[in-house]
Amino acid sequence: GLSGLTAVRTLIDSPSAARLRTVHVLEASSVVGGRLVACAPPSSAAKPAPGGMRSRAHTLSNAKPGIDLGGAWSWTNDKNVRRLARELDVDTLEQPWEGKIVTLEAGQKYFEDANFGESPSGPGAVRFLNGGAAQIAEKLYADIQDLRASNKVEWHFNTSISALGHLPETDEMEVLLSDDSTITCLAVVLCCPPAAAAKIEMHPPLSPQRLNALESCQTWMSAVLKFTVIYKTPFWRDEDLSGYACINFEQDDESHIVECCWDNTDCQTFALAGFARPPKGDEDEETTKSRIFTDLELLLGEKAKTGRMEFKNWSKAMFNVEAPGEKKQHRNYGHALLKQPHARRVIFGGTETENENGHMEGAIISGRRAANEAYTVMLGKRSLNKDELGNSYK
Repeated sequence: GLSGLTAVRTLIDSPSAARLRTVHVLEASSVVGGRLVACAPPSSAAKPAPGGMRSRAHTLSNAKPGIDLGGAWSWTNDKNVRRLARELDVDTLEQPWEGKIVTLEAGQKYFEDANFGESPSGPGAVRFLNGGAAQIAEKLYADIQDLRASNKVEWHFNTSISALGHLPETDEMEVLLSDDSTITCLAVVLCCPPAAAAKIEMHPPLSPQRLNALESCQTWMSAVLKFTVIYKTPFWRDEDLSGYACINFEQDDESHIVECCWDNTDCQTFALAGFARPPKGDEDEETTKSRIFTDLELLLGEKAKTGRMEFKNWSKAMFNVEAPGEKKQHRNYGHALLKQPHARRVIFGGTETENENGHMEGAIISGRRAANEAYTVMLGKRSLNKDELGNSYK
């Protein structure tokens, strides 16, 4: 994901990179991107690497012009996201809200003027043009390939960590991979949701307090289904609607699935996007789409049924791990126990480790912090300054 890619780029773009032997990058899926996902890969993308394949040049992410199904928005204070977008030549578009908001509650439909404070994005939000936010991961991956020290990076796709531990009487660690192979290294950076990190067997083991903090941290996006519907025309604008509409229903109300939708149009594609409640059980994809279309018709009229829909059920994502037993999960993002290194050489990244509400900004901040901590361990220094970490940290 964005956090791991940022960590890799920071590591190999540093003047200290000459002292690195190899940076092994483990990705559990067949593509990079993490929660930056779009409908389909571009037509020019190469085929994914087969399970467990290790390569120094691998294909990219999930991008398709303007059709995000994962993280999508950036805000005014996201200085790191905005800077990275400029570096990668990714243009932005202000989230449009002109027109009326539609609200459905208890069978009654209400129309009111648009209010940024009530919208899913809030004020100051922008989206990313010509590839959506997913292209940030794609272009960052490509940028890593162009760096001088990129030959020190080995990519392991369809590969995850089963266990890790210190080797006795050494400063090294041994990492057991899902294909039963092992890697010996000086530091391990876990840029994954905390609840997923808690599932890795570690030696020495995590303290009960640390384990509880990781397990009880709710993974960002884990409780939603995100959809997008592509249309030939932005019909809602012709009716003076903003595209933002929502349904207020009780948690046990099974008659609705859509929570809200908004105008997801960019310069190439007319679209609505939205959040829906993940269906219970094994509901098939077509039934879920039909239920979403039914709610959209209630909100925006018959024309809302005429589009082509894609969705991503994030509650079924491979990294989405529920807390064991009856333990409840919370958004305790940025908690000290989520980011402090374990046994000095196990370092935690991922957006949930930063106090940035689970957004892309937190992913970038955590990736840079994790790279800094890794260099601290490998070079035996307390901390590295920005000059030592190179351009990626500035």
